[in-house]
Amino acid sequence: MKVLLLSLLFSFSTFSQGIYSDFGIARIYCFAENGDVEVELMQRDNIFHSLKTLGKDIYNINILAKVDVIPNGVTLYLENVERSPVSFIVDNEDNVVIEGLSVLMDTGANFNFYCEVE
Repeated sequence: MKVLLLSLLFSFSTFSQGIYSDFGIARIYCFAENGDVEVELMQRDNIFHSLKTLGKDIYNINILAKVDVIPNGVTLYLENVERSPVSFIVDNEDNVVIEGLSVLMDTGANFNFYCEVE
C-alpha cells in the first residue's frame, strides 16, 4: 500500500508544465531548412525552459521563461516583445510545430524547420 501511495505521489509531483517530463523530452533543437535560423528549447525544470535562437534571419535571444501547458506542448511568453507567445507542439511521431516565432524575424518568409527531439 505504501508503495502505491509513494508511486502516486511521485507521479503527481513529476507532472510537468507540458509534455517534456511526461514523454522523456529534455531538449528540442530545430534549424530552418531554407534560412539561417536555429532554435533550441531546453527544459530546466517542470516550470522553466530556456529558449535560444541564433541566426541572421532571426533576433538572437537566450532567455529562461516560465511555460504554460497547451495540448501536446508548451507556450512561453517573450517579455520584450509585448508578451508574444511562442508555442512548441510535438505530435505522436516527434514532429515539432513552432507557432509564434515570426515575431522574432525581420522577414515575412515562411521557414521550414527540421527538428531533433531528445
